[in-house]
Amino acid sequence: MKEGNTEWDLFICHASEDKEDIVRPLVEALIEKGFHVWYDEFTLTIGDSLRRSIDKGLAQSKYGLVILSPNFFAKNWPQTELDGLAARERNGEKVVLPVWHNVDERYIRQFSPTLADKVSVSTKKGIDYIVEKIFKAVKPGKIKGSVANNSTPEESKVHVEDCMKKIYNPFEDLEIKEIAVEELKRLGARKQLMEIAAGPWVHHLIKRRARDALKSMQ
Repeated sequence: MKEGNTEWDLFICHASEDKEDIVRPLVEALIEKGFHVWYDEFTLTIGDSLRRSIDKGLAQSKYGLVILSPNFFAKNWPQTELDGLAARERNGEKVVLPVWHNVDERYIRQFSPTLADKVSVSTKKGIDYIVEKIFKAVKPGKIKGSVANNSTPEESKVHVEDCMKKIYNPFEDLEIKEIAVEELKRLGARKQLMEIAAGPWVHHLIKRRARDALKSMQ
């Protein structure tokens, strides 16, 4: 795949049952490291066509990070995504990067000898280890949405903290919270926007704003 045709460094192929346990923490760590990641929770927004969005993610990601687990092999949808990634390897291009989660080589070989033979990394090693291994295999693209103002790092940090206080203040107006999300976007505060987008105590409209902001930063 030509560099100019890619929008993301990594497409995250996984079973939804593994989100809380490993997928979301791993994605957050990858983004912190500088990777441009296609991950459904942070990329899809209300009204998007699921099929078209995923097809675009599969086609325009340099690599597919595949979280192989018992949940993965028990479902058809993630395996369909894997088929789309594997099809790109027929020209000798390395695309699939396997991560083993609660499985071993013998288990994977029952379903796919080809996958079992690929060099992989296990979640038993921890998220930091996985990220370092992926970093060595994949050169992250330029991060979009980084801080682009004339504030000092300390001033930006204070501003980010102020925005977060407004968003989590239960007595603050929604309009003020929406402005705070836009400020976080302007400051390139991806980690905080990801926290808001996934936060259980955040108003659904603010979560949507945060997801939209993350999508526009890609």
